[in-house]
Amino acid sequence: MNSKERMARAMRHELPDRAPVMCQLALGHYFLNVDLPPHRIWFTSEGFAQALLDLRARYHFDGVLVNLPGRDPDWQRAVASINETAQGEVITWRNGDRTHLPYDDNPQHASAEAARARPSFEAFDPDADADHLGEWTAYIWGCIIHHTCRAWRPVRCANRPPTSTAPSTW
Repeated sequence: MNSKERMARAMRHELPDRAPVMCQLALGHYFLNVDLPPHRIWFTSEGFAQALLDLRARYHFDGVLVNLPGRDPDWQRAVASINETAQGEVITWRNGDRTHLPYDDNPQHASAEAARARPSFEAFDPDADADHLGEWTAYIWGCIIHHTCRAWRPVRCANRPPTSTAPSTW
C-alpha cells in the first residue's frame, strides 16, 4: 500500500496496512535541512510547500501537516534588503523594521518605531497589557501584520514606552 492509499483509507475510517505517519517539524529544522534560504520558507507559499514535500520524502512520511497556511504573494515589495549573516538572514523592511531569520529558529521581528515594539517578557503585565496584544507588531501565518499584508496599515501601540529592541548581534 502506498502513502496515498494509506491516507485515503485512514480518512475513510477504514483499516490501512499501518498507521499513516506525519510530523509537524520545527521551522528551524526546515531551515537547517532544506536547500532553500529561510526567507523563502517563511515568506513564500512555494518555498514552504517545497520544504514540506522535501522533508516528507526524506523521512518517508505519508503526508504533510500544513501548520502555517498561506503567504502574501507581494511581501517583497516591502523589503529594502535581505542580508545573510553567520546567525541567519536579516530582512530590513522599507519602513526600517528588521526581521532576523535564524537558521535554527522562528523569525524574530524588531520594529523601527518604539511604539510598535512588543514589551519584553519581564515588562509584560497581563492585567494591563492583555487588551493591547493586537496593537504590537506580530506574525500571523508568516505575515508581519503591520506592513507586509495587503492592508499595509501600520499598527501602533498607544502611549506605550519602548521595552524591546533588536539585539545588537543582528
